Amino acid sequence: MRIAPSVSTKEVHSDSSHVECSLRLLSKDDICVASYNTVTRTCFLYTSGCSPSFKVSSLGTLLIRRDLSGSIQDNEDCSYYKNINKPSGVYIIQPEVVSTGLLVYCDMDRGSSGWIVIQNRYDGSVNFYETWNQYKEGFGSLSGEFWLGNDNLHKLTYSNKYMLRVDLTDNWGNTRYAEYNIFRVSDEADKYRLIIGEYQGNAGDAMYYNNNQIFHTKDQDSTVGFYVGGVCSLERYGGFWFDRCTWANPNGRFIPGIDSWESIHWVPWHNTVGLAKISMKIRRK
Repeated sequence: MRIAPSVSTKEVHSDSSHVECSLRLLSKDDICVASYNTVTRTCFLYTSGCSPSFKVSSLGTLLIRRDLSGSIQDNEDCSYYKNINKPSGVYIIQPEVVSTGLLVYCDMDRGSSGWIVIQNRYDGSVNFYETWNQYKEGFGSLSGEFWLGNDNLHKLTYSNKYMLRVDLTDNWGNTRYAEYNIFRVSDEADKYRLIIGEYQGNAGDAMYYNNNQIFHTKDQDSTVGFYVGGVCSLERYGGFWFDRCTWANPNGRFIPGIDSWESIHWVPWHNTVGLAKISMKIRRK
């Protein structure tokens, strides 16, 4: 490890993972740099070293840094971990707009850059028929099914250029994908309005009608559903950017192979037949 002479180790801990080391760093108000040795599973906390010149050069050592002085962080998104050949998993990223850091699941298996997974469904273990506040804060487990949280989506995307990818698997193991070259979410005052760009992929453009729509949940829904007196969050059994209602329903009921408006579906591919897996992820352009 290459460290400036003024840097001294304050604490040394045996931690099971870099995530545990990252959480330890975030609990210390007077420390902005840590390193985690993946071989010895040792977490080092340093009393200084917040400048961009602080680097890690030894093999198997991961630098973890949060911003106490306004400098740009190395691990601003998942691409940092992709570039050092880390596998898919849970990591801490430190975008400029989230000073305390943010735990995310990074998908390293799609293309040359790591993707921040914002939604994941595959076993029905998590209920997505949730309230406004739940979708605002996020829910579920990053190592399983989850929604990252609308506040986090706004912070990540509104001042940066992000794109969206959706990966889908049907009940017979077939796969498709859809990408949108712009993905931006406004703040809560604007009801987390969604802006998406041009589509490409082989799943079909199911999110065409979601562009420029506000977010709706079962306790905050101003939509007009297909049925008389109905609203979209009830008819689609989840929260989303509805517009009477949607061709894309990633947060619906987990009922693979069943034809239902409530299912997780992508209309241009399988109409309303429930999908077995769906994952939404974003990365900077």
